Amino acid sequence: MRLIVVCFLVSTFAFAQHNNQQIAHQYYMNGEFEKAISLYKELIDKHFSIAYYVPYYTSLLKLEDYKQAEYLAKKFAKRYPRELQYQLGVIITQYKSGKTKKANVSYGRLLKKFDGGRSQTINLANTLSRYGFYQKALDVYILSEKINPNNNFGMQKAQLFAKLEEVELMLKEYLNEMERDPTKKQIVTSQIQKFLDNDGIKSDKNYKLVKKLLLIKVRAEQKRTDFSEMLIWLFMQNHQFKMALIQAKALDRRTNSDGEGVYDLAEVFLDKEYFELAEEAYDYVILKGNQNKFFIKANINK
Repeated sequence: MRLIVVCFLVSTFAFAQHNNQQIAHQYYMNGEFEKAISLYKELIDKHFSIAYYVPYYTSLLKLEDYKQAEYLAKKFAKRYPRELQYQLGVIITQYKSGKTKKANVSYGRLLKKFDGGRSQTINLANTLSRYGFYQKALDVYILSEKINPNNNFGMQKAQLFAKLEEVELMLKEYLNEMERDPTKKQIVTSQIQKFLDNDGIKSDKNYKLVKKLLLIKVRAEQKRTDFSEMLIWLFMQNHQFKMALIQAKALDRRTNSDGEGVYDLAEVFLDKEYFELAEEAYDYVILKGNQNKFFIKANINK
């Protein structure tokens, strides 16, 4: 009977703990930081868990309670001395509270412990970025790549350049990442599309910048075709259909292909009722000869 009672009490406590954690997290998500802090303080007094750290610490920073935030980070740093993000948490409170000189010294000491490992790098950079230290987060990624040349954080660096409003460096990083890893083409295209969309505001300046950087990559590429394909996509996005066709024909000649890319453009032009461009594209395919698999289709559509 006593065992049953003990099990019941343990179960009830665990349920209450979990319920309070959910409520605290909801307060945090809703921006009700005072309520979140009150619950997290109670939770952490009963059960010291890393699951509470980020929302508790962030809530304290949001209310500019740097003293308590530093105290909390120090407690975790003492419990987990090898986890540098908690030591970084102490430093962040020093920066936020205006203790810049002290923070710089502490940050220098922290970097001496930094081994450049991928997991450690991401943890530190994410912590810095979360609290608005974008340049320092970028520097951590760069330092990690210097320590471990096999590391590559191109996508993360591009996102940080975006936050720093260094748009040309952002685009270069995305394109360099695609050059290193062609499988990232779809992700990179998506990010460039967001840049071109510019929150729904069409920007000729953005288009010209992407075009300039893509042309550099196109001129440099030898056996690969993905940058040329992206340039064609860019021309189509900006309704530069004639330029898209010129680039598609140039790519087809360079790769000694069967005209498929040009034929696909012809189909698009036909759908959009750009009949002259469609005819020009079909003529290009037809001139490849009647042995070409697109010869009959091009003749019929023309």
